Amino acid sequence: MPIIIFVFIDESISRKKRENIAKNINDSHYTLPVVSEKEITTITTKNNDEFLELNINNLVYIKSEGNYVGFFIASNNNQIKETVIRTTMKNIDSQLTKNKNIIRCHKSYIVNANFFHKITGNARGYQLISSKIENSIPVSRNFSKTLLQNLIN
Repeated sequence: MPIIIFVFIDESISRKKRENIAKNINDSHYTLPVVSEKEITTITTKNNDEFLELNINNLVYIKSEGNYVGFFIASNNNQIKETVIRTTMKNIDSQLTKNKNIIRCHKSYIVNANFFHKITGNARGYQLISSKIENSIPVSRNFSKTLLQNLIN
């Protein structure tokens, strides 16, 4: 019985702490530098048998789905289109390191900071919120709070 009480109190304290940190980050509104309007990037697979050309400014987020990676790209009519290629997140991350607004926030997610405007937090971790997508993006517990603050513009 005492363990249950301890876990409940610990979860409550963690939730309040993360909610306060998320509120402080949302209130600070750090602005990232604006990239050029059209920045075409070519993503290739490890063995170069598949590639994807995209405007990096239209990339909303990337999600790992097993051996495949899904690219969620905003189209001209404000809809999100998914394109899937067979590669690893490590390979994608290494190809996008030059882009300051593209950040790997979780082992399964890479986000374009230009599309995310809010952070929520609870005892389990932080979530990134965007008006472009319905679902929220999880943030790794190991993700730096400084980077988290710089992520939201």
